[in-house]
Amino acid sequence: MYRVSVFLVGLVVLSSFAVLADEIKLTPQYLVGTWSLGGKDVCGRQDVEYVALRQNGTFEAGIFGTVDMVGFWQVVNDSVELHGLHKPNPSQTSLAFIGDRYSYAYAQAVIFIRDRDTMDFVTGVGDDMGKRTAYRCR
Repeated sequence: MYRVSVFLVGLVVLSSFAVLADEIKLTPQYLVGTWSLGGKDVCGRQDVEYVALRQNGTFEAGIFGTVDMVGFWQVVNDSVELHGLHKPNPSQTSLAFIGDRYSYAYAQAVIFIRDRDTMDFVTGVGDDMGKRTAYRCR
């Protein structure tokens, strides 16, 4: 009897988490904030990627302490579109004429919300497709 009760309590707890996840909708309000791509407890560390989505529809991205990209973002259905400008970085390209210039970038990420402070997202097409997890910084 005890095991059945524990099992039922566990099911109720799990179902409440599922309801919470279902209640969270992908909206600009949900996304606004700074998100770490390196884990929950590493926000602000100088070697961790981040993206800061602002309420006015602008964003910045890079490694904490260094902004590598700025631009605009918007929610479209179940995804986020980003239009950005990369800063020059000669060391990251074999094409000399690209490395010393600003470059435009477009990205679309399909978002899967885990909870209020965690989301998975998928970007790219074909061989370039990849899944990442972002954690809200507090």
